[in-house]
Amino acid sequence: MHKTIKCVVPANHGKYQQVISLLPPFRQAMSNLIVKMGQTLLSGEQLSPFSPYKPDDLNSGLSARQLQTAYAQVKGSFDSWTTLLQNVVRSLITNSSLDEHTKIVLYRINSRKDWYKKYIELPWVEKDNVLIPCSSKTKDNQLIAVSSEHLILIRALVKRAKKLKSRPNLSKVKTLVMDAKVAKLETGGNSFPYWLKISTMIKGQPVLLPLKANPFLEAEKAKGKMLNFVQISFLQDAITISPIIEQADSAERTTGEIIGLDWGVTSLFATSGGQLLGSRMLSMLKEWDKILMDLQADLQRQGLPLKKNVKYQAMQNRINSFVKNEVGRLLNKLSNQELQKIVVEKLDFRFGGLSKRINRIISRAGRKAAEAKLLRLHEEKGIVIQHVNAAYTSQECSSCGYVDKKNRKTQSTFVCLCCGNKMHADINAAINIRERRSLPELINKINNSKIRKNLRDVLQDSHAISCPSGKHRATAKNIGFAGTATAV
Repeated sequence: MHKTIKCVVPANHGKYQQVISLLPPFRQAMSNLIVKMGQTLLSGEQLSPFSPYKPDDLNSGLSARQLQTAYAQVKGSFDSWTTLLQNVVRSLITNSSLDEHTKIVLYRINSRKDWYKKYIELPWVEKDNVLIPCSSKTKDNQLIAVSSEHLILIRALVKRAKKLKSRPNLSKVKTLVMDAKVAKLETGGNSFPYWLKISTMIKGQPVLLPLKANPFLEAEKAKGKMLNFVQISFLQDAITISPIIEQADSAERTTGEIIGLDWGVTSLFATSGGQLLGSRMLSMLKEWDKILMDLQADLQRQGLPLKKNVKYQAMQNRINSFVKNEVGRLLNKLSNQELQKIVVEKLDFRFGGLSKRINRIISRAGRKAAEAKLLRLHEEKGIVIQHVNAAYTSQECSSCGYVDKKNRKTQSTFVCLCCGNKMHADINAAINIRERRSLPELINKINNSKIRKNLRDVLQDSHAISCPSGKHRATAKNIGFAGTATAV
């Protein structure tokens, strides 16, 4: 795992400006590079690990070393984006009505990201007149060319995936990742523990920036090693420098409690153990929501764009930061317990009584913060994180397993129409999420209509075995509707 640890930079205004002047040419070069990477992808060629371009090729004022640094950062962003496309394409294939052989061919092309190659051969072995996919190292395999129909189909799927996951926009990037070729971290003396030597836009005139002592940096460095990279973040006329520490991941825990975590409607989190976390933040968000909506209405009356209003954007940023901090704080609080595993559903933060706009802000900020924090808890503390299919968890009774949308009387109250179990709706859902960990992997991994129907069948069958009222049995057409299931 890697940790970036921000350090204060007590430099004078002149040095700040020299470093800040790097941002525009880096942004321009990075924007041009990601376009060229897209063109390389469309040509069916592989991306080079090192920049094949010279500064003049991009009309860039960067030096050759600076351009190599920019290329490495852009390639990281581009690779992450194509992996997202790959995941979307895989889901589109799975949820399609294509025949099994076509799906296998498309899966194999997608796994290699060979979407735009003009000619592809895949290895197969024949058994009982049936072609079975295999490795190129498999004995007696035969290479068969992928048909033009399959090539057209995979490209159509990628085109659709691109509409769902657009290419990163690097024209407004605020953080640069620089290696030792252009930003070398050197040990300092008594006044400052480190100095960062940065190449500027003026050849032969680097800038030396001091980093103030940071006890947390030294503590984390002792657990691993400092890499020859730094992150430089730009915020208006200020910068922060973050050395990067590499540490070994913690071993996965094999003992401890297993809890389910529901992203609540009336609280930020609900646990299967009965905890409701983040309830008080809702009242604060409601206050901010009113301020934001009043400001929005006033700006719209004046015909002023929201994106250009400093006060409006500052309010959004404040809400964003608040949600991120609360998510991190509450998950830290949970992680201090003796936990072996946290079972979670797909992240979806929705608060009742708030506007659609602020719910979008909360969902976007909260989802990103929670994903990052859960990953960090796994890396640092070895807590296992399992994602499950959360379909019907808000309708299912955690006591008898009966599924009915009418079981949830209100946002906060759950009353089972079969056994009468009454409890907080979010806690009931969290218990169901915890129990989903034992379902087959396929049901937990994919969420489409067919899988949802299979899941309903599983839940109804499980309930029918020991239905406390004796009224329900496993009849698929009657699943999930109170009063319509056939009596035994």
